[in-house]
Order: sequence, then structure tokens, then C-alpha cells
Amino acid sequence: MIVSNLIFFIKYPLEAGYLIPSIPFVLILLQKIVHQKLMNIVLYGLLISPFFIHINTKKVDFKGMVFVNEIYENQELEYCNNLIKKIEILSKDTPGIFHIGNFSEQILLMGNFENNNKLEIVKNLSRKNKEAIVNKKYVLYYINTVDGKIENDKTHMLEQHGKLFYKNFELVK
Repeated sequence: MIVSNLIFFIKYPLEAGYLIPSIPFVLILLQKIVHQKLMNIVLYGLLISPFFIHINTKKVDFKGMVFVNEIYENQELEYCNNLIKKIEILSKDTPGIFHIGNFSEQILLMGNFENNNKLEIVKNLSRKNKEAIVNKKYVLYYINTVDGKIENDKTHMLEQHGKLFYKNFELVK
């Protein structure tokens, strides 16, 4: 089992998932070969490794995935808070549809937009939204997201009728 998974990993080196089935077998072999005290150290090391070390194909980082994910999540929360402030400013004067894409659930959850009937926050434009935009009942605002690019490729609504109102999310390392 270990050898076959190793062969797959060598053939497809960017697919680290091929090594996952080997982990239990390697641990069983180690338990048979290594002294019990050393095995305990290895097992505790595996347990705490997500906090202190992250290994990928490019480098070894001494900040574990737990802390890397926390930094990413904090940056995303800050981005969403800034996006909410910008939405509040833009929606004061004119009714608008905000195409937020992937961030729509977070923005709706974090923002207090339930009582604001001047705006609509969407992941994808509905037919009703498109008609309101074309008839100039609502102004279309958007940010660059994957959903926005897909929407734009299909209907060209964003490039024809929309206004880019906030910068892209960038992860600062």
C-alpha cells in the first residue's frame, strides 16, 4: 500500500492526497520498529504540527496552518467591514443592486441591511434585477469576484451597466 501510494505521488507530485492513505500504514510500521517513548514523541508532534509547521512543495514555514488561516480570516473580515462601509455610503442617495458574488453571505450576515429598502445585495443577478438595472430603476455596483466574472461572461451586465465600486480582495502575506 505504501509503495503504490508513493509511486502515484512520484508520478503526480502535486497531488499530495495520494500520500494520505499511507499515513496509517506508516504509523503502524513505526510503532513496530521504533521504541515506545520515541513513538509517543512522534505522535505528539503530529498532534501539534498544525500549530507550528506547514510544509508544502515550495517551502517549509514555521507558522502552522492554524495561524495562517487565522491571518487570512482576519484580513477577509477587515475587507468585508470596509466593503460594508462603502455600500452604506453608496446606498444613501440612490437605490442600488450590489453584486458582491462570493462575499454576499458574509456581507448580509455582518451588515445591518434588513431595513434598507434602497439596496439589494446579490451573489448572482436575477431576471428581475436585470430588468430593474436596464430600466434604470437601480444602479448596479459590483466588485471583481469569480461569480462576477462568470456573470459578465454570460450577460455582460457588469461591464455594460455596472460600476466597479471597490478593490479586489488581496491576501497580504
